[in-house]
Order: sequence, then structure tokens, then C-alpha cells
Amino acid sequence: MLRCLYAQKNLIASIGPGDLAGLGALILMVPIQGKVAKSLFALRRKQLKFTDERVKLTNEALQGVRVVKMYGWDGALKAKMAKVRKQELAHLRRTRFISACFSMFIMVQPLVVTVATFCVYVGAGNTLTAPTVVTALAIFALLRLPLAFLPILLVQAGNWGVSAKRITRFLLSLIHISEPTRLRRISYAVFCLK
Repeated sequence: MLRCLYAQKNLIASIGPGDLAGLGALILMVPIQGKVAKSLFALRRKQLKFTDERVKLTNEALQGVRVVKMYGWDGALKAKMAKVRKQELAHLRRTRFISACFSMFIMVQPLVVTVATFCVYVGAGNTLTAPTVVTALAIFALLRLPLAFLPILLVQAGNWGVSAKRITRFLLSLIHISEPTRLRRISYAVFCLK
């Protein structure tokens, strides 16, 4: 954060209000990043449901392999697992496509900010000189890392949120209250795997 403030101060000092165009371009890109990240999280949640179903089927097949073989259910079970895997892969493809678009957007973002800044700088009647360009590009290089990792940080925070909800749901599913009670707190609970 301090690096961004320091870079903004130096950009305003070296190229003036042209820096505000770059900052404006950056601010305009935030809603686009948010929309892409939101769709990425939604697809990730759907994909995890298919993965859970496939893992459940696989575990059931491995647990009852003798019964499956004895009754000749292996073909039907294989077809059901293939169907679930196909759905999972379809969602995985969509997720990877949106993730690739997101990565491309991250790589293009600093370039768009730089171009917007220099366009406004020249449009305001200033002349681009080598010292001005080199100084501004050096400062933009300082901003490149925070600009690139802010969207990645948002995606990882979203993944963390999805994981935390899944873990919470799993841990809460392990709690079994032995008898109904009207108390505000649980005084006795039995934990068991379902």
C-alpha cells in the first residue's frame, strides 16, 4: 500500500494530471475484475459439487467392489462415474477458460494504465521526453507487482471463503445432539461420522 502511495506521489510530480487518467483506468477495471472473479467463484463451487459426487461414487465402488463384481454392476457404475466425470470436466474447462481470461486481464492492466497516462499527458500539450518516459516507466514498474497481484489476492480470498464454508459445513455435519433441548448452549453432544 505504501509502495502505491509513494509511486502515485512520484507520478504526479513527474507527469502531473496525466497520472489521474491511469488511476481512472485502474478504477474502471476493478468492476470488470470483480465480475470475472465472481463468475470464477461460482464455477468453482459447481465444479466442487461434481468432484464430491465423483469421489463419493469412487469410494462406494471401492468399498463394495466384491458386490459390484458379483452382481455385474461394474459397467453401470463405470457409466455413471464417466457421466459425472464428463460434467466435472465441462465445468473445469469453463473455469480454466475464465481463469485464463482473468490472467490475461491481469497482464494487460498495467499496459492500459500506462497508455492512458501517456495519452492524457500528450493530449494536455506536453511533450514526451526520454527522462519523463523513463522515470514514469520506472515508477509504473514499481506499481506493476501490486497491480498484478491485487486481482490474484481477490481470487485467493474467494477460494479461501469457499473452502472455509465447506469445512464449516463438514464439521457441523459431525455434530449430533443426543436429545432435544431448549438450552441456549449445548451441554452434551456426541460426535460421530455419518
